[in-house]
Amino acid sequence: MELSEKQLEIVQTTKNKVVVMSAAASGKTRTMTARTEFLLDSGIAPSDIVVITFTNNAAQELLARLGKKPDGVHCMTVHAY
Repeated sequence: MELSEKQLEIVQTTKNKVVVMSAAASGKTRTMTARTEFLLDSGIAPSDIVVITFTNNAAQELLARLGKKPDGVHCMTVHAY
């Protein structure tokens, strides 16, 4: 998965909360997927990860890209959360 410099900065930040806002088809889901994988690979407990998307479609796509959902990762729309 190739990321731009800005996307990589978002993925690797040490901040606890990150907001990713951008135009349609700009790579938001790709960035959030990479960020989630980065956190899991860094030893963050899945139950400590919350990914909030605008649409159910984006949440489902993110989970599909992660493969087998790590138990405890919360990925849903803002309304569901």
